[in-house]
Amino acid sequence: MVFVVAIVDDDPDVLAGLGRLTRTLGYQTRLYESAAAFLATSTGEPPCCVLIDLQMPGMDGIDLIEVVAARVPALPVVAMTAFPNDAVRQRALRAGATAYLTKPFDVDLLETYLAQIVAKRDG
Repeated sequence: MVFVVAIVDDDPDVLAGLGRLTRTLGYQTRLYESAAAFLATSTGEPPCCVLIDLQMPGMDGIDLIEVVAARVPALPVVAMTAFPNDAVRQRALRAGATAYLTKPFDVDLLETYLAQIVAKRDG
């Protein structure tokens, strides 16, 4: 089975790097430079999860998480931020995120989150 990870981040370097990393881990990727770009696409197989940056221009990550949670409640979302604090983490989790990552990324933690998401989907 093919597992697709959607990644939404306004930083092109982070987007490209995460795309390479998730492909290295064995996932296919779809990259989106904004919340609007992600919401505008609905083609192909739905992703197994979405990695969403919390601080983006236009619609921010918290708002996007809320939209995703309302539209596809079972879709796992991993919130990502370079400016971590407990209040932001709590907001992301309340909005519907299933996990929270800080930048720079702990690759092992990301790999663990993705493996857990896939295991739940297969189970």
